[in-house]
Amino acid sequence: MNMFDVVPPNQPAVVVFSRGEKLIIDNKGSGETGNWKVDHERIRKIEKVVVYLRKPGESGGRVFVGNCTGYILSKETGRYIITFSKLEEVCQTKSNWYEFAKTGPGPVRYFK
Repeated sequence: MNMFDVVPPNQPAVVVFSRGEKLIIDNKGSGETGNWKVDHERIRKIEKVVVYLRKPGESGGRVFVGNCTGYILSKETGRYIITFSKLEEVCQTKSNWYEFAKTGPGPVRYFK
């Protein structure tokens, strides 16, 4: 399983790797994730947020998809928090982060 199994290839999206410590989701699916270095030009064009959640001690990941609502300044210099709405768990995967996001070790990947 990979990113394109949950979001179509032509859908502008950002996929992030999370261990859950900075992932906040309310009961309506709104919230925020991370403390990321983001590309401002790219994040403005994003429509969907995909969160690959793997808590310590787990293998594979839980996959959530929602609407990107923007980003806000983090307390940590040079980093931002991605905000979302309607985030829902869509599946679980045995794929590791690299296989799922089709990427290397970086925790943020953009797709357009």
